[in-house]
Amino acid sequence: MFEISSENLLLQQVANDKASAIAHIAKRLQELGYVEEGYAQAMMAREEQTCTYLGNGIAIPHGTLESRPLVKKTGVVIAQFPQGVAWSPNEKAFIVIGIAAKSEEHLTLLRKLTGLLSDEQRIQRLILARTPTDFIHYFQTSKPSITPALITTHLTTDNLLTLTAENVCHLQQQGYCNEHFLSDVMAHQSLYLGENCFLNDSAIGNLENGISIAKSETGKMLFTVAQIDEQLNSLLCALTPQILQQLQRADKNEMITILEKLYKGEPLVETGDGMLEGTFLIKNPQGLHARPATLLVKIAKQFPCEILIANPDNGTDFVNGKNLMKVLTLGTQKNQHLHIKTKGEQAAEALQALEAAINDGLGE
Repeated sequence: MFEISSENLLLQQVANDKASAIAHIAKRLQELGYVEEGYAQAMMAREEQTCTYLGNGIAIPHGTLESRPLVKKTGVVIAQFPQGVAWSPNEKAFIVIGIAAKSEEHLTLLRKLTGLLSDEQRIQRLILARTPTDFIHYFQTSKPSITPALITTHLTTDNLLTLTAENVCHLQQQGYCNEHFLSDVMAHQSLYLGENCFLNDSAIGNLENGISIAKSETGKMLFTVAQIDEQLNSLLCALTPQILQQLQRADKNEMITILEKLYKGEPLVETGDGMLEGTFLIKNPQGLHARPATLLVKIAKQFPCEILIANPDNGTDFVNGKNLMKVLTLGTQKNQHLHIKTKGEQAAEALQALEAAINDGLGE
């Protein structure tokens, strides 16, 4: 993802023409160490190939494929031209985003801009912003990914097409997707997650990150995801059978609480018996073999509380998290999950330490 800071911004700028604007932006890209000298010419060469004006006053000049050797590292410079710069016939650019990309990292930014282009009010705020703080706020502000308006419960149907239509209707009404999203998501089969739960999404028509959920009276549940970047991936990876069961039992407010914790990377849930639990993705290329398992058990032994671990993907029972051989019997492979429960003194600290170690790769 692109991080925008004040040094990436050029506010209250004036340029006589497109070439001057691009030269100014390229100079700043070079000053910040993103590109070598000569990148401005590459950006103008791209304009000769294809105009980079997107619409609604936004342009995204960038270099050609042949100019990638001039890019030292991926980055952007955003220039604000309140009076506008003539960019294409009969079109002025007011927000010009100069992009230096070593490969395809800039696609994340382009997906973000897809949502921005449909929000004329935000664009006007960006054009009129006087301070870097205001500009960054308006640029990064987006719709909440999890909101009551996107969740429907107690539906009287279990039909997946009807549930899909319900979810997409909410997403479209709230500005998370457009009409192309509906036709594409309807054309593809939903993914079965287990526990009578399903997920679908679309490669096109996404405007903002958002998850719409339709849950029937019988407990059948469909997640429909609109996604412009990778921010929702950790939440989606955490939808293990245990989490899905919790969501099925929960009311709308409880569902939002669970999903927000997962979204924030805080999948901690206190059960009725005072036990804390969380579910974490194993990213190690060879799974939880002896070396990372040894580190996991070593960390577990540092805490006095009870620690139990299971592999929900393999359907295993919980084992003693302080016993190396027991942990190895879980047979955890890459992209599978560990469901960890802690109870007693320093239970929260233990769970947080184990989560941090797993997210860091357990020494690998």
